[in-house]
Amino acid sequence: MRQAPEPEYAALIAVSPNTRDIVVLTGSGVADRLGDKVAQLGVTAAIPPFQAGDLIDGVIAALRVIRRQQTGFLTFSHDAA
Repeated sequence: MRQAPEPEYAALIAVSPNTRDIVVLTGSGVADRLGDKVAQLGVTAAIPPFQAGDLIDGVIAALRVIRRQQTGFLTFSHDAA
């Protein structure tokens, strides 16, 4: 996360495809909105799809849960490039 443009305002969801581990890391600027409890809810949502071998659905499930917990705080966007 150090090389992110503003790491203190970033969140990273890291997944290991081989071990199906998932970790949520947050910068200090978002830790008050995306704390351990919310991160754990996201990780918990990812477990059933991961166990079924579907990592993409697991990550999406985690993002949806985190987003529901953070409505009004976080905005998810992507470049259409």
